[in-house]
Amino acid sequence: MNLFKTLRKHQKWIIISVFIVVMITFIGGQALQALLTSRGPSNRVMATFGDGQKLRQIDIRSAYQQLEVLRQIGAERYLMSNDPIALLVGHILFENDRGFFLDAQFKRMIQQGQLMIKQEDLDKFFNRSNQEGPLYWILLLHEADKAGIAASRQDAIDVLRSNPTMFTPDGNASALVERVSSQLNISQQDIMEIFSRLLSIVSYVKTVTSNSNVTIPQIESQAGFAGTKLNAEYVRFGAESLRSEDEEVSEEVLQNQFAKYADIAQGNYTKENPYGFGYLLPDRVKLEYLLVNLSDIEAVIAAPTDNEMEEYYDINKSNFIDQQAAENEDTTALDKPVYKPYASVASEIRRMIIDQRKNELTSEIISEAQDLLSAKMEDKNVDEFTSEDYKEYAADYADTAAKLTEKFGVSFYTGTTGYLDGRRLMMDPNIGRLEVMITNVTSLPLARYVFSVEELGSVKLGIYEGQAPKLYQNIGPLSSRYARVTGMVRVVEALPSSTAESLGTEYSTKHTSLNSSSDSDSMYKVRETVLKDCQSLKAMEKAESAAKKLIAAGQDWQAALEEINKELDSSISISNFTDQDIASAGQLKRLKFRTSSMPGSSAFVNNATVEKAVQDSIAALEDSQPKAIEVKEDLAWYAVRDVSISKPLVTEYEDSKLQLAAAFEITSSLESALEFLTADNILSRANFEPIEEPKE
Repeated sequence: MNLFKTLRKHQKWIIISVFIVVMITFIGGQALQALLTSRGPSNRVMATFGDGQKLRQIDIRSAYQQLEVLRQIGAERYLMSNDPIALLVGHILFENDRGFFLDAQFKRMIQQGQLMIKQEDLDKFFNRSNQEGPLYWILLLHEADKAGIAASRQDAIDVLRSNPTMFTPDGNASALVERVSSQLNISQQDIMEIFSRLLSIVSYVKTVTSNSNVTIPQIESQAGFAGTKLNAEYVRFGAESLRSEDEEVSEEVLQNQFAKYADIAQGNYTKENPYGFGYLLPDRVKLEYLLVNLSDIEAVIAAPTDNEMEEYYDINKSNFIDQQAAENEDTTALDKPVYKPYASVASEIRRMIIDQRKNELTSEIISEAQDLLSAKMEDKNVDEFTSEDYKEYAADYADTAAKLTEKFGVSFYTGTTGYLDGRRLMMDPNIGRLEVMITNVTSLPLARYVFSVEELGSVKLGIYEGQAPKLYQNIGPLSSRYARVTGMVRVVEALPSSTAESLGTEYSTKHTSLNSSSDSDSMYKVRETVLKDCQSLKAMEKAESAAKKLIAAGQDWQAALEEINKELDSSISISNFTDQDIASAGQLKRLKFRTSSMPGSSAFVNNATVEKAVQDSIAALEDSQPKAIEVKEDLAWYAVRDVSISKPLVTEYEDSKLQLAAAFEITSSLESALEFLTADNILSRANFEPIEEPKE
């Protein structure tokens, strides 16, 4: 049984209870006492938890009343102004609209490498209903009590007195409590008792999640890498540059290579697969697109006249204050504004007017495009549409483009891409960096959004990221800060990751095009990929021989390398690491978490994995004689000499260790708390078992 789903079944009863308690709050405390002692439906058992304790509707009502008391005295404000753990507790207990902003803040922390938690795990924390706070209040209090963690009434009083401005802006928390006591007809002692329960929950969560994953070796290792620099001279002999495209490989070798790595993703480096070979086909989408070049829109805009520019200057003069001139006149811009002369800002004004008109026309064009594309669906309930429904009522992009061109005099570009995986979509020259506007303040990278179609299931959108699109559903308008194009796309086919049937498997990877004359089709061919890998393995023999020959040549690497280049018909040169930062394992791990939510991001992780392997292999030769080494992750041999590593001073190391320890404590506790406080985990720990409501 999915506990989270079964909880939803009782949401009606919870809402009814909440409504009743809200009315009670206005009526007063005597009515509350009467209700709490009443019998009837309020005593119906909704669920069991813990060691068989019964949860009744009256318990939910009582919990809501306690949370309402806490809200009235500013306890919610107190939690939101406190540390991150208290903030999380406040979010799950109190109804509020801050979830969107919290979600966005945590996702930024993930993208910046400050939190090592997958985005889908973060989404689990926020995937809850606001009405469930009273239930979590009951269950978390039960947990805290079992753990023997309980704040006293005096603790509550001390917190209130020492942090008054965290409860109310005027800092008069005592007066606020007195006022709430009078309004709700509840004693101040009882208010402090309820507040102490909240402090018990916060203390319990902090105790359980504090420093749960941090170890001293982890801190010392990270501190040791901070400030460590690598210096070395090396020559890289990469298999890709030494591979002979004309070299024949037998069919048997190709088949064996393919069979060995057919169901492995490329870049999966292991002891059994040190080179990271892999031919597993990734998730792919085929897109239809309707695009317009923003420069084409600008071309049909009337240039502003001199009168229009001067009028714009007069109306928006406050935007052209000369701060420097005001300072030179020993006054402030507010006391006596000094404006930049019109002549000095005329070109800037011209650009502003053009951009404004371009944005207005672009909005009009997109609005018209959306109307045309949805014309067949006007009288339909699209909320219930399936992919087949969207396909049935889909408007033709080419016809739509023709109508838009006729009306606005701007060229539109339509077509269908090949099968694009996440990396290829992000590399598309026209739409790869575009985003989909979900709300007025929320946008998602196009790659993340289109790969959330249910046919793939590789991306699960969060509660604040909208609904996953259906096949043939129009997606857009597309935009970004530095976009060259805008328009709409739709997913017309989605293929989940699979094993290629044979070496002969191939498919189109054509991207979008704004130039029909260069609409060439590119292909991915499994046979070509396997052949290149086999040829690269053979080229590793050349790389090894060349690296060892260079080492044997002694000090004069330049002359020896010239001879090697002649033999190999190559142009390999000497390179250096100069004060190169050495990446730590923790940094690589953070990169994986940062990019885990984006389809195709494995390519970035693979590149970072190879770079770290190269650094580690060369750093291991510190103070040793020149040597030839193989870096299998890089499919290359290296000739290396003069390796040295500069490490931070002891004082710098100790300072770094202290800073990292503090940072690790905060982030590790936060990561643990986000998991600890998910709805499913709370219900599971409490042995929460709903009891089916009687049929009406």
